Amino acid sequence: MLETNKNRTNGGNQRPVRLDLITEPVYLVQGKRHISSLWKVSAKSRSLALHNMLFTNWFGMSAKTTSKYMEDDSGYGRKSHPSSIVKPQNRMDRLSHAVFKDVLSGPDSAGVCSRFTAGLCERLVSLDISDNWRHMRDFEAFIELHMTPPNTESLWGAHLTRDSSFNKDFWGFNNSLHYFSMRLPRWLIPQTYARRDRMLKAFRQWQFHGRKNNVAPWEEDEYNPQYWGSRLIRKWQKEFLRMDDANENDLASVHLTFSWAANTNVVPSAFWAVLDIFRRPQLLAQLRQRLPVVHSTAELLELFSIAEKKARICADPLLQSIYAETLRLRVHAYALRRFLHDHVDLDGWTIPQDRLCLVSSHPAHMHGAEWNTAEGKHPLSEFWPYRFLVQSRDSAEPCSAPSEATGDDMYDGSSWTFSMQGLDGLWIPFGGGPRACPGRHLAKHHMLITMAAMVMLFDVDAQVDEKALRMNELTYGQGTLHPVGKVPFRIRRRV
Repeated sequence: MLETNKNRTNGGNQRPVRLDLITEPVYLVQGKRHISSLWKVSAKSRSLALHNMLFTNWFGMSAKTTSKYMEDDSGYGRKSHPSSIVKPQNRMDRLSHAVFKDVLSGPDSAGVCSRFTAGLCERLVSLDISDNWRHMRDFEAFIELHMTPPNTESLWGAHLTRDSSFNKDFWGFNNSLHYFSMRLPRWLIPQTYARRDRMLKAFRQWQFHGRKNNVAPWEEDEYNPQYWGSRLIRKWQKEFLRMDDANENDLASVHLTFSWAANTNVVPSAFWAVLDIFRRPQLLAQLRQRLPVVHSTAELLELFSIAEKKARICADPLLQSIYAETLRLRVHAYALRRFLHDHVDLDGWTIPQDRLCLVSSHPAHMHGAEWNTAEGKHPLSEFWPYRFLVQSRDSAEPCSAPSEATGDDMYDGSSWTFSMQGLDGLWIPFGGGPRACPGRHLAKHHMLITMAAMVMLFDVDAQVDEKALRMNELTYGQGTLHPVGKVPFRIRRRV
């Protein structure tokens, strides 16, 4: 049973709860203090609980290689846990953590951001869209079409996507993952399997040509990341192939898993953010007052190629508030932690050793007095772009919490600042602690750049009713939800 050292519940009903499922008990961790406590000790946990299902059922990895992930109890630190007997070459938790950290938030991230920005801008400015309205069928598909290729190529290079149907297959595959979860056979869903087969083949070719042509000389200046992608990813795959029983097919499955994680949440999140901007004329006008005016393709590319100017755009408080509010409302994700070697104390509640802890972002995002609702005028069930803004203060004073801000039409463009103070353990779209999503910084960058570019370049008029914009809960727990219907729209170059 869940044990407590206190006679109080630490915040009403917001306390850990034990759920006795058929397979094993699961501990649902809820409440700001308990979630924050879980993040603080999560360095001792592992987050591989779902890898068996995801790798095997979704991404086609062999059971032999998947078992290496499941058997790894060594932790992700430089040194293996003292009680672990896992061989150094089989420390998959350490290897995965290291590559994700280095590529997504480490020394390679600046290059990834630059390649994404250039790729996105080149696609948007080259579109056959004039200053006359052009009608299109689905705005989410539009964002997927123009954001997925530069995001994927910033990590794996144009070689992966140029001669394959990877980008087209990705979203058809992503939208059919529930069939793989149901373990439906190939003859029932042949197109879904075919999409996965083609993407795995593209990764195998990427791996093969890289070695055959002797590319990726990481110590040499001749390496072309725009064509071959991140050199750290290529260096990492050499480490993967040193694992016992590793093979090229399973390496392709790992790459496919990584590409899914890199796209499946940031792209639909950007769609929601951009859509909500264009559906609010006042918000759109406020952003355009803050952002530079671009008159040509060259001006846009130059704007984002200058680090100081791009950083100034990404630091805009209103853009950041829209980003944070989008993830608060649209991301419904589960974070899993298992502590193999010891029990853990969560602010007075004890989780036994080797038990699964689960945190759901949705309840945390939808409850709590810490959230800014403008004294009830803007409940947490609605999108409110100013929720994370507070009045600017002297730099010597601490920034106030968003819950202290009141007023409806509050944003005047100069006297407000972006604040996340007081929301630790509440705003958790990326999880938290040392096990937080390593791609969170790239995701924020990509969303802000996409939002800014769309606002500066285009006018968009979404022609859809509210029913189609309800969130589809079929993928609840995986991350960002999609709308239940298509979002027809019209678009033109900004006049």
